[in-house]
Amino acid sequence: MKKKAAGYARVSTKRSEQLASYEQQLSHWQKVIGLDPNYEFVGMYADYGISGKFMANRKQLISLIDDCLSGEVEMIFVGAVSRFARNLKELLDTVHLLRENNVGVYFEKENINSLDSGSDLYLTIAAAIAENELRDDRLRILMANDMRTKEGYVSVGNGLYGYLLKKQVFTIVEDEAEIVRKIFTYYLEGKSIGDVCKSLNEKGYKTRQGSLWSSTTVRKMLSNEKYCGDVQMRKYIKINGQRILNNGDRISGYIENNHKGIISKEMFVETQKQLQIRTQKKLIGQHNKEYPFTGKIECGCCGKKYIHKVNNAGTPFATEIWGCARKVKQGAKYCSSNTIKEKVLHELFVEVYNEFVVNKYESEDILQIRNEHKRLLGIERQMIMLKTKGMISQAGYDKEMPKILKELEIIKNKLALLVHNNIRTKDRKPIGKFEEDKVDKFIEKVIIQNWKVTFVFRNGIKIERNYTNGKPGNIRDWVIKNRR
Repeated sequence: MKKKAAGYARVSTKRSEQLASYEQQLSHWQKVIGLDPNYEFVGMYADYGISGKFMANRKQLISLIDDCLSGEVEMIFVGAVSRFARNLKELLDTVHLLRENNVGVYFEKENINSLDSGSDLYLTIAAAIAENELRDDRLRILMANDMRTKEGYVSVGNGLYGYLLKKQVFTIVEDEAEIVRKIFTYYLEGKSIGDVCKSLNEKGYKTRQGSLWSSTTVRKMLSNEKYCGDVQMRKYIKINGQRILNNGDRISGYIENNHKGIISKEMFVETQKQLQIRTQKKLIGQHNKEYPFTGKIECGCCGKKYIHKVNNAGTPFATEIWGCARKVKQGAKYCSSNTIKEKVLHELFVEVYNEFVVNKYESEDILQIRNEHKRLLGIERQMIMLKTKGMISQAGYDKEMPKILKELEIIKNKLALLVHNNIRTKDRKPIGKFEEDKVDKFIEKVIIQNWKVTFVFRNGIKIERNYTNGKPGNIRDWVIKNRR
């Protein structure tokens, strides 16, 4: 009986030439499968304009795999490993899952059938090459962006309130521009950023999305040089998927008088001076004593940071506590979080720290990286074996081995960072009392919610503890206090 076979294609873009490529692949697999007496062509699955890095967003591939598991498809034909997956773990996991259900995948370019014995080795090497090609593609994109920056290409999309940008031409949206001028004027008249937001919201002005004005939005606008006609190019960049401030990591540049400003340069310069002066004044007026947990405690209810304060300061009943900044400043109406006494926090830290170092906990991330390190070492050995047996040319070996060794070095460094975090072995010993230097070395953050503290260690391990601040009311202390 003929096996039911389907073709799969991942088309990089939705451009007409790529759609034509899909038609060619459909015709190709209809012919190849139709001429093979062992198979019956049952359909073509294709994803358009989607990256090959991860499978999760490729709906047609997921549908194909579901059809394989339900018995509707028994063999998949695909042009190359890189069209099926560029993530090695996903590739092997998927191939193994299909194999367990007696479904094979044939990769035409590499001439690999996943049902053949020993196919995993060749799939591993092919996928490693595909992953390297993906990294090379990213590098080419970065270089292209560098070139666009050098050529003065500006991109802000339609997200810049007050302007529309089309074909490198800034067009002022006058009704929005009027609000931009009000924002700068209000601020220079002495209003705080919070008061500027309040004034805008009270007058019914809305953002482009139709929402209320926030301090974050207004602060960004006050610092945006585009409103005076200049452009700071490539202010932000993406590294490892995260958008961060470009501090010299990539090529940047500053263009003066790029377009017509909504406000004058003098107004913008004066605003920057005021932002700096008011920030410094605010810092001078604060008692910025640094505590071991400063900036590390997050409110599990509203997401704000916890701040340190002293209840009954200057009295015998003074108590150091940590509380959610929103609840402390705005009241319980805005956040239902719990405070925690600093003494209780320190005691809990000693407890969870000792549990962590005694049990030598490691996160799933570290275990995955160890497995990846082990896998790469296996590929290195296999490459040496293939070269020794003459199954791979010297040119092929010289091309791929440096990439594998480079990956090994990256994984080794990543593992060292996660496991050790610049911590010496002697630091990893149980303690009998609170030691503040241990907090920054070991703790990434602390989350407090519903009388529960979650300590998140730098290697990803989370340890939870329930807590109380002692008997409520402290009646005896208050009686003594009120008699004084």
